[in-house]
Amino acid sequence: MMKAIRYAALALLTWVQLACAATPTSEQKEVTAFIQKMYSYSPNMFEFGYFKGNFEPDKQCALMEEFFVKNLIVRPKKSQGCDAGIRYPGAFGDVLSENRNPGEMPKPKLSAPIVEGDKATISAETKEFGKVVYFLTKTDKGWRVENALYFERIPDEGNVCRGQFLKDATPVQLKYRPACKDY
Repeated sequence: MMKAIRYAALALLTWVQLACAATPTSEQKEVTAFIQKMYSYSPNMFEFGYFKGNFEPDKQCALMEEFFVKNLIVRPKKSQGCDAGIRYPGAFGDVLSENRNPGEMPKPKLSAPIVEGDKATISAETKEFGKVVYFLTKTDKGWRVENALYFERIPDEGNVCRGQFLKDATPVQLKYRPACKDY
């Protein structure tokens, strides 16, 4: 009888440990919600700057500032919108323009975020358009993407990765490159 109680207690303890380990922290939930929000915008708004049928470059740049650190946001001319990152690496302009409305682009599968202090890493992947590993930093305005590693496919035929960072990677970020033949 005593052996059965010990085994039951051990099983219960193991179950509790597994349940606690699988429960995301509040920071992980924040990071996941942040990326989900970023992907909730249509390409029409996010990539092209069209809001209710009108091109509004200032509004699009403000949208970019909700998700990216300022040094990633590029605005060639005041009359143009901003560019900061790639949500769908395998989808080029013609594909994005055909899929401009909310819900027409596939929702990415998100990895469990890794949060260490004010830094976080999470990946978003679609079968059709590739994978992006986002490197985030927590600012006074909340989480922002400070770099990303994106791929059309990981790896593609011949085990070659055609991945690219948005800016020079830190040593920690470089660890996220998969083992492939070349970059």
